[in-house]
Amino acid sequence: MKLILLHPQVKAGHPVLRALQAQGVAVLSATDPAQAVQMLKLHGSSIDAAVVHREGGSAGNPGGMLFLSMVRQNPEWENLAIVLTSDVWKDADFIRHQESPEGVNAYLSWGACEQELFPTLQQMMGQDALAPSLEVAPSLEVAPSLEVVPSLEVAPSLEVAPSLEVAPS
Repeated sequence: MKLILLHPQVKAGHPVLRALQAQGVAVLSATDPAQAVQMLKLHGSSIDAAVVHREGGSAGNPGGMLFLSMVRQNPEWENLAIVLTSDVWKDADFIRHQESPEGVNAYLSWGACEQELFPTLQQMMGQDALAPSLEVAPSLEVAPSLEVVPSLEVAPSLEVAPSLEVAPS
């Protein structure tokens, strides 16, 4: 599975990233909506889901709600599975948002994300979607036993002619 994680404060080594990667999920991490949209454009249909944090990191970063509205306006991305996380929203806020045109597949409090995100993705995407994709090689047939060829005898060593000396001119 491959997903975009949009959170303004998640950097390499973050526990949520490590937890997802430990489960075999390929994570593209973005800190602002423009980065996340660019990743979605570049990776297209290979993106299975997005985990979007509602709140922004600063006054200039509007957070995941801008990303959600951009995704919902593009028919190419209408089937993208999305989990919305929040530091401040409670269940009632999640329910109201779910009933809106920009409602998403699942909602999580960011504080519980590390423990609950992978099980939530499993429920949304199905158990098999998150299993690492391993190609199983077709069964190999064992060749009949081969006869051992007797070892070849090595020819006696050749004698090397004595070196020629060059006469001074």
